[in-house]
Amino acid sequence: MRKNGSQFWPTYRHAAARRDGKPRGFSEITHDITERKRAEEDLHSYADRLKVTSRRLVEVQVGAGSCKSLHRPGPRPGAGR
Repeated sequence: MRKNGSQFWPTYRHAAARRDGKPRGFSEITHDITERKRAEEDLHSYADRLKVTSRRLVEVQVGAGSCKSLHRPGPRPGAGR
C-alpha cells in the first residue's frame, strides 16, 4: 500500500547487509509493477477479443462454403433475351 493509502502491485528484492562478513541486517527494495500488470490484463483482454473474432470469421467462412450454389457463376437473369 502506498503512503496515500492506494494499493499497487509490488515486487520485492531482498539483500543481506554484511560488515566484515557478519550479517548486520537486510535491505528491501520494492518496485511498483502496477502499469505492467495493467498492460498484461489489457493484452489478455485483447487476445480474448481476437479469439472471438477469429471464431466468428471461421463461422462465416464455413457458412459461406455451404452456400456455394448462391455464388456460382451462371447465366444472369434476363440474359439471352
